[in-house]
Amino acid sequence: MKRGLTLIQIMIIVSVLSAVAIVAIPNVLQSRLAANETMAINTLKYIAEAQDNFRQELEQNEDNDDSGEYGTFGQLSGAVKTSKGRFAATPFLDERFKVGEPDGIAETTGYRFRMFLPTKERKLRDSVSTVIDEKEIFWCAYAWPIEPGRSGNRVFFIKEDNLVFALDASKAKLPVDAGTAFMGEPFASDVDVTAWMVVQ
Repeated sequence: MKRGLTLIQIMIIVSVLSAVAIVAIPNVLQSRLAANETMAINTLKYIAEAQDNFRQELEQNEDNDDSGEYGTFGQLSGAVKTSKGRFAATPFLDERFKVGEPDGIAETTGYRFRMFLPTKERKLRDSVSTVIDEKEIFWCAYAWPIEPGRSGNRVFFIKEDNLVFALDASKAKLPVDAGTAFMGEPFASDVDVTAWMVVQ
């Protein structure tokens, strides 16, 4: 004769499953959050490598000298024409970065990414004379969590020296805009290490 589970047995099973869930779910969420942050760091390094290759290949060379300029996400991904009036011969970034110009935001793995280049509206203090010359020297990109605290806890930053820096998202102004970027670290001076910490 087959017997079903008693009420006490069912309650014991539910209690055990609840205890497992209480322990496991935060660990799963923490693991996903850490994985998103690692992917954001790796994506910024991927962007930095693409920028170096794009510049070396002279894909963007508005002043026709021996030094190419850095590009936008659209130019690097082959979605937007360069100063030569054509698309990059080989895309340097993948489909995720085919975003609108000039300040398109790409989204992937819980993070938003945005590239910043020198503009006419922002001049470097005591620096090179033209925006085109500045684009041969400077660029930066930020990555910030789509849902701070849920998809990531830190904002990341990289510039032309290819070092990645991190800042707690609760201390950052989000979303990162041109005002924040140009007033801040990538163009004026070294990153303020009292706030931004180098990611190893």
